[in-house]
Amino acid sequence: VVNEDFSYRLTGKVSNERTDVHEIDNKRLYLGLSASYALGDATELEFMGSLHKDKPMTPTGVPDSFVGVYNDKELRDFYFGDDSVDDSDRTMGTLSAGITHEFENNWKLNGTFRYTNHDWNYHSMYLDPATGSSVGRGIITQDESFSALAADVRLSGEVDTGDVTHSLVFGLDAQKLREKAYTGFSYSSAIDYLSPTYGGLSIAAPWYTANKNVDATQVGLYALDELALGNWRATLGLRQEWTD
Repeated sequence: VVNEDFSYRLTGKVSNERTDVHEIDNKRLYLGLSASYALGDATELEFMGSLHKDKPMTPTGVPDSFVGVYNDKELRDFYFGDDSVDDSDRTMGTLSAGITHEFENNWKLNGTFRYTNHDWNYHSMYLDPATGSSVGRGIITQDESFSALAADVRLSGEVDTGDVTHSLVFGLDAQKLREKAYTGFSYSSAIDYLSPTYGGLSIAAPWYTANKNVDATQVGLYALDELALGNWRATLGLRQEWTD
């Protein structure tokens, strides 16, 4: 707390999540900021932001045909992937702001605005069936990006009609989102469990690819009425959406 009008909070965390496979870790970084500022007795401005970076990776696994043939502990410790391929880099960020104004008649106007961004580049090896001690391998490539901008403005308050109290909300929301994603599967060099070598892989052209592109806009208009009569409650709601 800086003074009676302004306060903020900053959060940071760094960690490293170890997996059962020695070569695969998940290093994480998180930063978060929130702040509140009173523009007056009836108006408050809030801001929040966050950044999250990590490297999530799924272990390549163990060939089913090896279970019960080779030593279980040695299988668990063996790395069937390859450092030259296995990699993951994910970044997620958010920025949001909100403003609230309270009127003298106990009605309240609130507006929130939020931006979200997500990027993930992922490369990992998968296993094909084994022939003897040689295990076939392939590579999964995933490249994703997502961004969204959203806003919501609403007016809320109470009205009495006889013995019934109406808690009313009227609002308008809108969002714009874009998403792109590429997925590819390629064959790569096999690895010999009894005589492994790493690096120097041969990688074939992708045998499967998929591309996803989304560009959408949504606008919504809504109204909500929560009725209270003694111990009885009822809710009425209406919403109209337009999408493109």
